[in-house]
Amino acid sequence: MKIWVCMIHSVRFICVLDTNVIYPIEIRDLLFWFAYYDMYTPKWSDHIFDEWKDVMRRKGIGEKALLAFKEMVLNRRKPSLDEYEVLNILRNRGLKQAADYLHSLL
Repeated sequence: MKIWVCMIHSVRFICVLDTNVIYPIEIRDLLFWFAYYDMYTPKWSDHIFDEWKDVMRRKGIGEKALLAFKEMVLNRRKPSLDEYEVLNILRNRGLKQAADYLHSLL
């Protein structure tokens, strides 16, 4: 159990946040809180970020509300790995079933 507790606070976990978890404010706040306390490193692509902005506009959330996330807009980061590199990492770490499933979606 001690090993698990140490791993949970490691920043070696990287998660790609999709629009469906960035848009609902409750989920986003919780996930960003976890990231703030170095439980993982959040990443997203330009496509995901643009999709999030479109959802905000469609839901009637104005530009003023988007400005509240100015830092997020300025500091948006792309995942440094392409999808095939991620699949190889999953396979190498013994997560072959997950990698095969994700590969089938490409």
